[in-house]
Amino acid sequence: MRAAHLFETRDLLNIRLFLGVGHPTKPQVTQDFLKTLGGRWKPVVAGSDAHRFEDYSVFPGGKAGWIKADTTFAGLKQCTVDPIGRVFVGSEPPKLRHVADNSTKYIERIRVRKVAGTGFAENWFACDIALNPGMIAIIGNRGGGKSALADILALAGNSHCLSYEFLNTRRFKKPADNKALHFEAILTWANGDDVTVSLASDAQVDQPERVRYLPQQYLEQLCSDVGTEGRTTLEEELRKVIFSHVPLAKRLGFSTLDEVVRYRTEQAEEHAAGVRYKLSQINLELAELESLVTAEAAASLKAQIQLKETELAAHDARRPAAAEAAIARGQGEDAALVQEMDELSRQAEVTQLELDRGRHDQSRLEAAAAAAQRIVQRLRNIEGDIRRAIDDAADDAESAGMDVERLVSYRVD
Repeated sequence: MRAAHLFETRDLLNIRLFLGVGHPTKPQVTQDFLKTLGGRWKPVVAGSDAHRFEDYSVFPGGKAGWIKADTTFAGLKQCTVDPIGRVFVGSEPPKLRHVADNSTKYIERIRVRKVAGTGFAENWFACDIALNPGMIAIIGNRGGGKSALADILALAGNSHCLSYEFLNTRRFKKPADNKALHFEAILTWANGDDVTVSLASDAQVDQPERVRYLPQQYLEQLCSDVGTEGRTTLEEELRKVIFSHVPLAKRLGFSTLDEVVRYRTEQAEEHAAGVRYKLSQINLELAELESLVTAEAAASLKAQIQLKETELAAHDARRPAAAEAAIARGQGEDAALVQEMDELSRQAEVTQLELDRGRHDQSRLEAAAAAAQRIVQRLRNIEGDIRRAIDDAADDAESAGMDVERLVSYRVD
C-alpha cells in the first residue's frame, strides 16, 4: 500500500479512508490507515469492469470514477497531490450536480472575434476558451492578455464595475483610435444561452449584474481604505457580498443590505431611542444628587447655616432692653403699651402666617397647573405618536392582509 499511487474501490468506507475524509466513528482508525499508506492520502478510481464493448459506461451500482484534471499523464499525477479535490467515485460529483441545478450562474465558454464586415487589419483577439466551473486562475506574462480576458468576461457578464484595467479610454478604448469598436465577445452560459456584446459598449446598470468583478485597481483602493474613518469602499463591497447570499424571500423586496437591516431593526431602534432618553434623564438626576454630596456642596451649606446664625444673633442683639424690663416687671405706665405692641406683633405674625400659607397655596396651585399642562401636552404627544405609528404600520398591515385601524384602538379623555 505504501508503494501504490492509486487504488480501485467502490466501498464508501474505503473511499473515505483513502481520500482522508476519515472513519465516521473511529478517528483512530483514520490515523492508523494513514500510517499504513505511508503518511499521505491517495486517490481511488472505479472503472466499468466491462468485458464486452456494449458494457462500457455501465458501472456497478452506478458508481463511476471521476477525475478532475487535464487528460494527460501530468494531470493524472496531479491527482496524487490533491486526491480529495481531484477524484470522486459515484453517480455524479456534487459540483457537476450543483452546476446543472444552477446553470444560469456558470459560464461555459468565452469567444472573442472581430465584428463581421469590419475592415480593421490588426489581429488582437481570436480565441475560444472553455471554462471549468471551479476556481479559475489566469496565469501569464506581463502583457499576455490576463487583464483583457478578465475585463471581457466582466463586460459580457454585465458587471457594474466602472473601473476596467484594459477596456478603458487610456488603453484599448482610446477615443482617437477605439479598437474596441472592431471586436465582440460571445459568452455562453452553462444552460446554453449566448450573450454577445461589443467590447466598445458599457455595462447596462439597469439590468441584473451576472458577474461580480473586482479588478486590481479596485482591490488596491479597498486595501488603501482600511483604517480610514467612516464607511469604506471595502465595507460597501462586503455588504454587497453579504446581500448576494441573502435568500430572495428574505430580502423582502429591498435591493440593498442596508434597506433590509433598516426595515428589520426600525422598531427596535425606536425602542432603544426611548430607553436612551430615559437613561439620559436618570443620569441628569443622578448628577444633581451627586453634586449635593460633594465636599464643595457640604461646605456651601455649612457656610449658609453660619450666615443665618450670624444674622439671628445680630437680630437678637437689637432687641429693645426697655421692653424686656417692662415685660419683666409687668407693671408701670409702659405695661399697657407693651401689651398692645405684643398683641399687634401677634396679629402681624398671624397675618404673616396667612400670607405665607397663601403664597404656599399659590405655588402649589401654580405647580399643579404646570403639571396639568405637561400632562395634557404629553397626552397630545402620545396621541400623535400613536397616530403616526398607525399610519406607518398601514403598509405592513396591508401586506399582511390586515386592517390596522381594527388592530389598534385608543382613547384620550
